[in-house]
Amino acid sequence: MSRICPFFLALFLALGMLPAQEPPAPAPVTEKGLGTPVVIREQTVYVPYTKLKDVFEKEGRGIFLPYEEFLKLWRAANPTPNPVEPDGPPAEAVVQSSPYKGKVVGDLALFEVSYHVEALKNGWALVKLPLSGVAVESVDLGDSKALFATHGKAYGLLLPEKGPYDLKLRFSVKVQSSPGIKKLSFGLPPAGITSLELAIPEADARVDVTPKTAATRITAAGEQTLVTTFVGNSSNVEINWMPPIGKAAEDAAVLIAKQYAKAYLGERILSLETTIQYDLARGEAPGFKLNVPTIDNTRLLYVRGDNIRRWDLEGSALTVELHSPVKETYSLKLGFERVLPETPETIAVPVPRAEGVLRESGWLALGHDSGLKVNISSSTGYSQLDLGEVPKTIALNSRVGFQYLAPPEPL
Repeated sequence: MSRICPFFLALFLALGMLPAQEPPAPAPVTEKGLGTPVVIREQTVYVPYTKLKDVFEKEGRGIFLPYEEFLKLWRAANPTPNPVEPDGPPAEAVVQSSPYKGKVVGDLALFEVSYHVEALKNGWALVKLPLSGVAVESVDLGDSKALFATHGKAYGLLLPEKGPYDLKLRFSVKVQSSPGIKKLSFGLPPAGITSLELAIPEADARVDVTPKTAATRITAAGEQTLVTTFVGNSSNVEINWMPPIGKAAEDAAVLIAKQYAKAYLGERILSLETTIQYDLARGEAPGFKLNVPTIDNTRLLYVRGDNIRRWDLEGSALTVELHSPVKETYSLKLGFERVLPETPETIAVPVPRAEGVLRESGWLALGHDSGLKVNISSSTGYSQLDLGEVPKTIALNSRVGFQYLAPPEPL
């Protein structure tokens, strides 16, 4: 026993000499009490792996992801499709039919039209009415809450809700007049069925409608001509008509004619261009008659002028018929050509002669190729002038000019 006790005593003393471990520091104290304890979280540190390529190129390779990261990638690769919305109407509203009825009064055409419109969607809808070239005079929407308003340079119909609507309009269109022809045109909204009726205060008028359809009918009704047509889905309509030839005045027309003729002589050709100006001293002229040169194969190339309905040439007699009679002045242009087999030693240069006129006067200017030597051997009925005294319209490129006060003999 005496040996064991000293050993335990030495061990106890040795343990007592070890430094005492300090207790953990208490949590800091704040004004509100104990502070929040420090929490130590686990962290993952990735260390580069030199054999990464060899591992992932083996069969059965893979990558391990947290499940949350996997869901993010899966949702990005397979997005949820948008819900399918029901098909809406192809248009907000449509014009189903539009019958136009009109009549010509003076220089205006007065129209009435009833548009049958169907709104295809709930809420406000717009129908464009491209009525160009018209003057709207009145609008009738009945008891509906629809609104008629301008839309840009045209018009529009605002519809508050789905359903049928009726719109009645009155408008006028300007009738454009030119010698022998009248016309009107205006823009209209496309519709399923578009019909047009127009009364023209001319008996047996010749009418042309654009667009051209097989459904156009033109009928005579007393002193009027009625036009009925279906213009289809066109955005514009144009109507032209030619009034009938008016009756001649009770007293015969008194005409005075002035002629401006220009002849040109080449080595193998003789050309003649002339303008005959008619002045009416009394009455009106439905047309003109002339005696034109046709000798030695002289050909009439053209007959030009406003309001010409037709012209006929029988021998040397030329008849020009107009759509409507002339009451003041009129200009008629003629062109002639004579081909020569060879350069002649002598040649006659005749000019047209106006028939049925009170008197006729005029001028003739003559030009020729520079290689030709031309002498005037006969100028019966002409007075020779300086080129400065010849009207400028025929003096250009001419060598000599003449004037006559009565129909002359050929130069």
